[in-house]
Amino acid sequence: MLDRITPVVLTRDEEPNIGRTLGQLAWARDVVLVDSFSTDRTVEIARTFPNVRMIQRAFDTHAAQWSFAIGQASTEWVLTLDADYFVPQAFVDELTRLEPPAEVTAYEAAFRWAEGGRLLRATLYPPRLVLVRRDACEVWQDGHTQRIRTAGTIARLDQPLIHDDRKDFRRFLARQRTYMRQEAEKIRKSSFRELPLSGRIRKLRLVAPLASLAHTLFVRRLILDGRAGWRYAFERFLAETMLSAELWKGTPGRLVRLPLRLVPRKARMRILSGELRGWRWIAGAATHGCWLGTYEKRTQALFRWFIQPGDVVLDIGANTGFYTLLASKLTGSSGHVYAFEPMPRNIDYLKCHVKLNAVRNVTILPLAAAANSGKARFRLGANASMGGLANDGELEVPTASLDDLLAAGRISIPDFIKMDIEGGETDALRGASAILAARTATIVLSAHGYKHYEQCSEILQRAEYRLELLRDGAEDGDYLLVAKPPLTAG
Repeated sequence: MLDRITPVVLTRDEEPNIGRTLGQLAWARDVVLVDSFSTDRTVEIARTFPNVRMIQRAFDTHAAQWSFAIGQASTEWVLTLDADYFVPQAFVDELTRLEPPAEVTAYEAAFRWAEGGRLLRATLYPPRLVLVRRDACEVWQDGHTQRIRTAGTIARLDQPLIHDDRKDFRRFLARQRTYMRQEAEKIRKSSFRELPLSGRIRKLRLVAPLASLAHTLFVRRLILDGRAGWRYAFERFLAETMLSAELWKGTPGRLVRLPLRLVPRKARMRILSGELRGWRWIAGAATHGCWLGTYEKRTQALFRWFIQPGDVVLDIGANTGFYTLLASKLTGSSGHVYAFEPMPRNIDYLKCHVKLNAVRNVTILPLAAAANSGKARFRLGANASMGGLANDGELEVPTASLDDLLAAGRISIPDFIKMDIEGGETDALRGASAILAARTATIVLSAHGYKHYEQCSEILQRAEYRLELLRDGAEDGDYLLVAKPPLTAG
């Protein structure tokens, strides 16, 4: 099994850790190390290991960096390692004996925590997917870090990895300041009900630091680990304090928005501003920005710029219908909008919004655009605007390729396509060869993750579309791309 695995490591100024980590990977024929232009001896140390293949790439986001790094491996399996992970021999022995069934696409490992080389009896560090099939995974940004999701079954490894970061306290503080700003932004964007228990405690601000200190010292009994246990508990306390401070920022603005919580979720509102001013909207269908008219003003402007009266529009990932209504208005009675949405809750709102506004030029297609027609599993996201096709999804939904729908006469050749389907963009484009070959449609596409951005760009460039990147994914791993037909088309 070991010859089927490529360890992948990311680094930036990891001089205190990298030699120890790479030293445990002598069993690997090829180790991919992607360095973000370290300024210490990280690169020098890495070059002393003959099995290490080093690539330098400027850091943008964790998700983009990991997507790039995983793409450099040539083996079926990839072992994803932070530079401060220590790989014990018992873990290597388990990998040697591993015989993955065909349905397993990833393995999760637990972690033990070490402070200055001393193992602690417990940690708050969660299990993570570390061994993944290279062609069956994607990386996405989740707050301050990346997550890996995979299509298939996830199994659990018996042996843990060890987290043992030897960088100094100054580096710890600098890193945590950055991480907690990103984590605070994630928590702000999520409602209380959407968050897990840990996120709900953090949203209470003052509670989280003290709860963390009590939990690590007494519930997890790290007080028995002496100075190392106290140091770990103190570091967690500091990190949670930084997060609480970040969450307090902007509180006056949130107090101004507090009255919005008093608006009944079933209230039928008039949209107050923007392109849909005066149209009707159900308050609880999506973010309040929809009925306030402030929702994604940049994308609203793109719709106004590209959609003309009489156009045929495909709204792929219609959600509860904000852009469906906007396209309906812009294309007028002589045009038509096809709204694709597989999630039952969203379909109900979508139908209500079409009916509320007496729209006559919209066809709702309750399915997911995909590479092939049939059925697929759909995984629900943290909120109603998220979710996508995944083998481990809770729902079964119908799917259809755009080309099949075109051939069956269920849709027409489009003039404009909006696509925002949480990682399903690549497969949807693969199922749209005939539509792309027609070269009539301007496409506004949200690609979720660097991997999908690259794949979508490649498909569109092969079809000779002209690409313009409007959002580069540096903030959260989401890319906004406009693809225009060739100038000679038509």
